Formats: sequence, C-alpha cells, structure tokens
Amino acid sequence: MSVLDQHVPFDPEAAARSEGIEILDWPGDIGYLGLYLREGGQGVIGLHPTLADPNWCRARRVVICHELAHHRLHAGIHVPLLCRGDRLLTAHVEAQAERWAGTSLLSPTLITALGVERQRLCQEEIGDLAEWARVPASWAAWWVRDLELRGMFKLPVFR
Repeated sequence: MSVLDQHVPFDPEAAARSEGIEILDWPGDIGYLGLYLREGGQGVIGLHPTLADPNWCRARRVVICHELAHHRLHAGIHVPLLCRGDRLLTAHVEAQAERWAGTSLLSPTLITALGVERQRLCQEEIGDLAEWARVPASWAAWWVRDLELRGMFKLPVFR
C-alpha cells in the first residue's frame, strides 16, 4: 500500500463552504483566476469563468484553496485590487496564500514520505502526487520546487 493510499486529499471547495464562504463563477472576465472578498462578515470567492469548464477542474481546486487561504490568513488585511500601491505587501500576501494552498493540497510531509517510499522524487512521483491531489502537474512541480528551494525536505530530492 502506497503512502498516498493512507491519506485523503484536502477538498478546498467543501472546506470553504463549511466556513460559510460562497463560491461564485463570475459572469465576466475579472482579470484574475480568483479573488476573495469579505463583505459584511460574509466571505465570497469569485472565480474566472474559465474555471467553470470541467477541463479546468484541477486549476479550480488550486484557486479555491488559494482564496480560502486569504480568508483564513488575512482577515483585516486590505490588499486593494485596482490600486496596487504597496507591491511588497501584495507579493507577501499572495506568496503566503499560495504556500498555504500548497501545504493544504500537497503537504511537505506527504511529499517527503512518497520520496522516502520510492527513494526518489522525480517527474513520475510529482505526476502521481498531482493525480492524487487532483491539481495540475505543472503546479505540483512548481510547489515541490518551491519547497526544495526553501529547504523544506528532510531528504535529498533526486531528479
């Protein structure tokens, strides 16, 4: 039995809905794949119309998870959508959200465990992780590389 068989993938859409966050497919191009708004205490995730296409379901999971991160991490932090005067704050907040999403969808512990189990962490393993988590393989590869660059693995990553 693989280490992947011993875990259940995180469901960002169910998690968002359980926290009372409404998920809407915006009718027009919002200029982003997703955005998070809090209005009157109610959280709303707006999604680009492309993400309603079943062919984009893996990207949709990542975007919803990223926006859920804003809900959980950034209450009270105002990052203006149209006027990005503080680019450093924007970049920091977006990096935090993407890394929270990464940790939720593909935890460093699980990635490490798969690497130990197979004695390598190459394209095939990253593809298996992406398939398990139901995320785009390119995003999973980015996430593994980000973790590797930040020294988050307890084993060497073999390529």
